[in-house]
Amino acid sequence: ERQKKEMKGSISLLFILMGVVLVMGTTPIKREQWYRRDAARLREKLEKVALSEDGMGYNTKPEMFDLFYPSWSCDVDVRFGGVGNGGKFFCDPHKVKYGDCLVYSFGINNFAPYERDVREYLDCQIEAFDPTPGLFQPFIKNLANRGINFHSIGLMDQDTTIKILDQEVPGMSLKSIIKMLGHENRKIDVLKMDIEQHEWPVLLQFGQICHQLPPIDRINAELHWWGPKWGRKNDIVDLIQLQLQLQDCGYRLYHAEPHLKRLPQIVQATELAWVHERIIPHATDKLDPIEVGPHGRSSLRQRHK
Repeated sequence: ERQKKEMKGSISLLFILMGVVLVMGTTPIKREQWYRRDAARLREKLEKVALSEDGMGYNTKPEMFDLFYPSWSCDVDVRFGGVGNGGKFFCDPHKVKYGDCLVYSFGINNFAPYERDVREYLDCQIEAFDPTPGLFQPFIKNLANRGINFHSIGLMDQDTTIKILDQEVPGMSLKSIIKMLGHENRKIDVLKMDIEQHEWPVLLQFGQICHQLPPIDRINAELHWWGPKWGRKNDIVDLIQLQLQLQDCGYRLYHAEPHLKRLPQIVQATELAWVHERIIPHATDKLDPIEVGPHGRSSLRQRHK
């Protein structure tokens, strides 16, 4: 009787292991199929919202950010910089080559826990930017001691000057900054920005020129909900345009974290993070639409091109 139980246990374990192997072998493709199905459904939803006059109730409320929800999950999602303000998520850091990676970080303002962690754990080259006048010199010196390069430049959608605290400071486009640093032919592993409302024009421009820039694998951005001017008829259109442009550029949203500040239930800003499909297995494969069962049908009507 004991031998029978042990044999049954061994057979059960064998079937479990076979199942694990089977799942491990098919999961990446199935994940990709599910993503494409979900992305197609989201795109259909967003286009419908954009065409409605009132944004289907989203247009003048912080609930606009409900339209941003993660449609992808990374194999490993690590938070660098600790909890609270300053921390950012990093998708699949194991795919980054230690000591041979590049991070652009816009907006640090005397506070750089994320940059310090990325430098410590991945030994990336970090270019940090902040145009705020009066940054503490000991802070800037501390960045230099940690191997972080600091630039007193603001990220904008064009080369211009910015007025901050009654002082004029330089502002440059991402394309100009990349050229200035000589990185036209180098991959950027992370583009991180916390630039207090300026992210809207910058990201909208990025969606239009992404193919003119060097590869950028990940984007972390804090989007402030007061960025679009509430009451302007095309608020919701801007928001949806941004999502669809980034999707067309090959980016997948994998993290969304609302900031609740001042008053309960009021979203002041939302941390969003995207990863590019170039580092995702099967993202560029031609796959058949996923089968959803006898009572439903897939929204993917064409093979991925």
